[in-house]
Amino acid sequence: MNHPNLPPIVSNVDETVEDLWDKVLKHGDIVIKHAREFGFEGMHKPQPNIHQLVLFVGFLEGGVDALTADASVTPEETRLLLNAKRVLGSIKMVARALHKNSREDFDFAMNDLKTVAPF
Repeated sequence: MNHPNLPPIVSNVDETVEDLWDKVLKHGDIVIKHAREFGFEGMHKPQPNIHQLVLFVGFLEGGVDALTADASVTPEETRLLLNAKRVLGSIKMVARALHKNSREDFDFAMNDLKTVAPF
């Protein structure tokens, strides 16, 4: 996922929104890295493991939801927040697939996570 800095056309984005978006995408990058290094069978090995990451991103999700509902956010901020929500959903799909021990669902969720545009 390795996201670049925000494109120059995006301006006037609140630091809180940008920081939250960045943290969510970094956690998505961690999940991708762990899947590459440990695979389906070993996602429980790294620290933090996928289940710990899901707990942490749950806190981030509350912030994303609150900011998304704020009527004062700009269209650029809304786009970043919706992007973050997509990444959060993909991370949770990965965890659910592992909990169900479904390789097919895991592969689907990982593909989804890898294809989320980073902006």
